[in-house]
Order: sequence, then C-alpha cells, then structure tokens
Amino acid sequence: MIPQRLVCHLKLLHSKNGWILLDSLLAFLILTIGILAVIAAFTQTTKSAYFSDQATQATYLAQQSLEKLKYFDGKTISPVLPSTSTRGIFTIEHTRDTATQAISPLNGLNLVPVKVTVTWLDPAFNNAPRSIAISSYYFYYNE
Repeated sequence: MIPQRLVCHLKLLHSKNGWILLDSLLAFLILTIGILAVIAAFTQTTKSAYFSDQATQATYLAQQSLEKLKYFDGKTISPVLPSTSTRGIFTIEHTRDTATQAISPLNGLNLVPVKVTVTWLDPAFNNAPRSIAISSYYFYYNE
C-alpha cells in the first residue's frame, strides 16, 4: 500500500501547478548559475586589468632607469652597478648582465650589458611575486 502523503506528492507532480513550480525552480537555478559565471568572469577580468596596470608601471620604471644611465659621464661603471632602489611597491635593481656579456659580439667595445629588474608583490593574486627585466648596454670610456 502506498502512503497517503506520497500519493499527494505524486498527484501534485502530475498536476499543472506542480510543473509550474518545478519549471520556476529550474529557471531560477539556471539564472543563478549564469549570474555566478558573470561575477566570476568580472572578478578575473578585474584582477587581470590590475596586473596589466602594474606591469605597465614596472616597465615604465625599468625604461626610466635605463634612460637615467645616459646622464652618467661614462668614465666609471661603479656608481651605476649594482644598485637597488624602491619606488612605491616596486623594487628596482640594476645589475651587470653576465649572461648577455658572455654571448655578446660587442665584448671588444666599451659596452657593459646592464639589466634592470623591477619586482613587486601582486596583491590581486595572493601577493604573488612578479618581475619584469629589461637589458641594455652602458657605454664607458676605457682610458
């Protein structure tokens, strides 16, 4: 024998009112999943835009640091390399690029390969360390 309560539920499912309720719940579930997907995409896009902004600032700082090397007199390399400075959340480090120097066809000239590395912690991605490095050459007089 089927319990009376189960019979009532089965009759409700077979009636028009039961299907309208079920359709409404299913539509609500699909709508909720769609809204959550849009929110997740928006969050990821915001994080990526923030990282892009920081990477642009870091690249600008690295280029600016390399441009400052033009103002040295070229008589000595010691005031230039190595050096480290901080600007906001960015740490700028100047080093001699030994990897480039070893394979450079310009070894006989008075050029020193310089590498500028800008590092920072990215708060949008759980303070993940990020860095950008740019290499160039610094001319010095060889007396």
